Amino acid sequence: MSMIADLQLSQAHHDIAVKAVDYALRALDGAEPLVPFTITWREGDITLERFRYGAYEDAIELAMRAINAAAGDALEAYAVVWSGYVDGGEGKREAIIVEVGDGDTPRSMQLAQLLALGEDGSPMLDGPLMALGDAPNLLRDRFTVLDQENHLVKPAYVTTDSFARDVKSQPYAQMPVAVICLAANLFEGEEGERITLGIRKLQSLEPDTSIKLIHRVFSIVTSAVASGDLMEVLPTEHIEDMAKIVLDGAAQLKLAVAKGLVWDEHASAYFAAVKSILMAVLTRDGAEPMPEAGAKLVAVLDKACT
Repeated sequence: MSMIADLQLSQAHHDIAVKAVDYALRALDGAEPLVPFTITWREGDITLERFRYGAYEDAIELAMRAINAAAGDALEAYAVVWSGYVDGGEGKREAIIVEVGDGDTPRSMQLAQLLALGEDGSPMLDGPLMALGDAPNLLRDRFTVLDQENHLVKPAYVTTDSFARDVKSQPYAQMPVAVICLAANLFEGEEGERITLGIRKLQSLEPDTSIKLIHRVFSIVTSAVASGDLMEVLPTEHIEDMAKIVLDGAAQLKLAVAKGLVWDEHASAYFAAVKSILMAVLTRDGAEPMPEAGAKLVAVLDKACT
C-alpha cells in the first residue's frame, strides 16, 4: 500500500476521488449504510447512482458492470465507491474504497480513505488518501465477463451488517417471505405449518443454486428468519401490504434488468425460485392439489414477474 505520490496519481483522478469520498462520508454521517455507488462525468454533467441489488459484493460488481457497459458512451470519467478495509500494519482498518478512471488513461486507480470515529461517534477521515494499486480501466475495454476477484486490488471489500439490513428492507428481498405469508393465509388453522413449509423450501434453495443473486439474498433472508421472527424481513401483517411488496419487488428487479444492473436470466431464475416457494406452501411441496384461491395467487405472481 502506497501513498498517492508513489504511484503518480493524476490531479484529475485525485479530484474525482476527493469528491467521491466526500459524498461517502456524508452518507455515513447520516447513519446510512454505505451502499456501493458510482459517480460519472459526461459533457459537464455529474451523475450519481447507488446499487442496492443482492449482497454487498454483488452490488459492487453491478456498479462496475454498469460503468463498463457505458464504455464508449461519451463518459469522461468515473468513480466506483464502496466500504471496505485496509491493513495498514496495525490490523484491519475500516475505509472508504474508491476506484477512479477516465477515458484518457489506460489503467484505473483504486484508493483507500481510512476512517476513524470522532468524539461524537460520527465517522471522520483519518489521514490522506492512500493508493492500493492500479486496475483495468472500465472505460477502455468491454468485458464480456467481469472477473471481479481479479479486478479488485487487495485488500478487497467486506460484507457489512448494515448492508445486510439494507438488503432486507428491499421489496425484491422481501418477496419470498411475502408469498409465504400470503399463501399461508389461505389455510385457516394451518398458517403456522404452511409458513414452516415455505421457510424450509427457502432454506433448501439457498445452498443449491448457482445464481449468486438467489444465493446471496436467500442467505440473508434465511439468516433473518431462522429465529422465527418474520417481522425482521416482512414488517407488516396486512395482506394488502404483502401483495404490494410482491408487485414492488418484481418491478424493482425488472427495472434493474432494463438498466443492465442484473442479468435477465438471473432475475428470471430468482422469480422462478420465489414461485417454487409459493407452490411449496400451496401444495405441500407437490403432495396436495392446488386450491382455487392458490391458483389465482400464482397467476398474480406470474403476471407481476413477466
